[in-house]
Amino acid sequence: MTADLRKTNPNVTVEDPLEHDRPEDSVLMISRRALCRVAYVAAETASRFEREGIEVDPMAWMLTPRALFDGASALDACVARTDFTRAILLHGLSLGLDASPDAIDALGGDDDDDFDAEADSDLEGADDDDFLVGGGYAGAPAFSALHRHEPRLFSATVDVDRGGSIRHGFHASMARSIGEFRGRVASIFGYDALQDAVCSEGINPSVRMVEGLVAPDLLETLVAAELGRVGRGVAVTAERVVELDA
Repeated sequence: MTADLRKTNPNVTVEDPLEHDRPEDSVLMISRRALCRVAYVAAETASRFEREGIEVDPMAWMLTPRALFDGASALDACVARTDFTRAILLHGLSLGLDASPDAIDALGGDDDDDFDAEADSDLEGADDDDFLVGGGYAGAPAFSALHRHEPRLFSATVDVDRGGSIRHGFHASMARSIGEFRGRVASIFGYDALQDAVCSEGINPSVRMVEGLVAPDLLETLVAAELGRVGRGVAVTAERVVELDA
């Protein structure tokens, strides 16, 4: 196992867990809470890779230095609450395998000092669909590895004023959680649009923007998908840009 990881990335430091401890091994003084953070990230990483069919060894991801953690590995960095939160957002929103820490922090919505000042007990009892990470948007799941859902329909509307134009967008597709769906919305419309996107489970055909962007026959298909009458592969995206007069 360790040899395979070193072949994948020679920069990875791997202490073979099957071997006995050695006097020269690094000794870490950390709390049980910090160990739980690393365990959560490892479980979330493996769960996401299996769910999304990502052909990367979760252990290799945990041990490889990443920009997300300022060059450290998840194993070393995620004992800290800030890096733990970054990892959970990255995987919960399906934002690739690495990212700028500033971009991930912006999605969280709160500055680091305010976030770290919150009680760790706030994490207890969090539900996959209503846990808030920071205050940037509602519904981001913190621990999707703890929950399993069958795919269900989610929809989003986007209304972004870019100064010289207004961008209206709509997307609906099947996902296992609101976090997975938000990641999809971000990949389609951009992370800036995600901040103002209205995402929800199901679809409301009577919303004016939805009526204006989505053809009636497609709306019928989406309603049928919400009721479980069509296959899980349904996905609809529509967009319109209105140029404003100078």
